Amino acid sequence: MKIFFKLEAIVGVMALAAAGSAFANTGIANGQSGNGSVFLNVWDATNQTSYVYDTGLHLNSFTGTATSSYDLSSDANWTSFITAAGSDALQYTVVAENSNGTTNTYNADFTSNATLGTGVGKVGSTSNDQLTQVASLDPYINAINLTAQSSTSSLTASALSNDAAYYGDSFNLGSGFKGGASVSGVPIQAALGTSLKFYQLGLNGDGSTGSLKALVTTFAGTWDMTSAGLLTYTVAVQTVPLPKSWALLLSGLVLMGVIARRGKTADGDSFSGFAA
Repeated sequence: MKIFFKLEAIVGVMALAAAGSAFANTGIANGQSGNGSVFLNVWDATNQTSYVYDTGLHLNSFTGTATSSYDLSSDANWTSFITAAGSDALQYTVVAENSNGTTNTYNADFTSNATLGTGVGKVGSTSNDQLTQVASLDPYINAINLTAQSSTSSLTASALSNDAAYYGDSFNLGSGFKGGASVSGVPIQAALGTSLKFYQLGLNGDGSTGSLKALVTTFAGTWDMTSAGLLTYTVAVQTVPLPKSWALLLSGLVLMGVIARRGKTADGDSFSGFAA
């Protein structure tokens, strides 16, 4: 009887564990945490479904100096999303935001291939006031975290079943960042397979002057997302050019080596001729 009860208890624990894995929730940190998560958002405007993946990176600690990759091909949520999408045109973006108003901290990390500058639609066009509106992303992140999925790092959502957790072609971080067809701010999305630059905006000063343009930081790498489920952040290896003085010195040493070698060869020929 004791053995029977032990086995029954073990089966019960396993069942609870299985149920827990089937009804997990993502843990994407919103901007109010003061250190928002860096996450991927892919959407299918035709089916009005989206896929979200938490990279595990956070805005405050992300330096963008190292290459990283994420293979999502075996993720059940990605498989379900991409299979249903079929040949539909898909868009993606990678973002993170801080909207911790208690410390007057507002930041946004975002992908974009817009040019640098302060004109409309350019990366440096966002004002301090517009940057504070990244808080508009918080309700979306909260809705994602309340949606039960089979994974704690990814999610699929549909506008039909869970509109709050679906953020399609209207995906934006506030009035300074508009996605979709009507772009009045900085475009932050692109088709799968398109390499996107990565930027961060921060308040210009303490934000008290709302009309000032937010400060732009350009990260060294680029993001890319493929239909095969490979998300990559790539930092190109750059060769460091030698200073002119070092280059001249090295070329001089090479020349001296060539002259010395020729001199030895000439001496050897003369000596062998004398011996003969």
